[in-house]
Amino acid sequence: GEPVQLGVPVYVAPIHGSRVERVEMIVDGELHARLTTLPEAWSWDSRSVGDGWHTVTFRAIDYFGKVSAVSMEIEVRNNQPGAPDVRIESPARNETLSGLVKVRTRTGDNDSVQRMMFYVDGQYVGADGTAPFEWTWITTAMSDGPHTIWIKAIDANEVSSVIFTSVVVENE
Repeated sequence: GEPVQLGVPVYVAPIHGSRVERVEMIVDGELHARLTTLPEAWSWDSRSVGDGWHTVTFRAIDYFGKVSAVSMEIEVRNNQPGAPDVRIESPARNETLSGLVKVRTRTGDNDSVQRMMFYVDGQYVGADGTAPFEWTWITTAMSDGPHTIWIKAIDANEVSSVIFTSVVVENE
């Protein structure tokens, strides 16, 4: 995959019917996060490790103490000069949504953002190459409950930054 930088969006949700008590994020053998409320989205500050390759392991522990784990190698590049400054204007964090929703962003005055790519729960759902960068989300196509919107801003030099917000879909 692509190198990560600064606030890395992480989304953890148990498989339907599983009895996960907590999920731990371990980087190079060191515990970085412990989640006990699932599903959950948070931003891992990759500045807690140096630039370079790292092993990231997610361990799910159920109520009986059984452990399942998955590991991956990621490359951290925190020192990307001039990464786009982008913010989500709407929806607000933890806002309850229904129907058609405009996802709106704002960039810094000096950023040369060329396009924004939009994701919901890690799945690519659209892009916009014209400011103001926005995307219309048809929430009725999603299940009710918590979801995470990720937005990747890419500038003219292919330098990118990623932001996210958690929302709740409630159509019924």
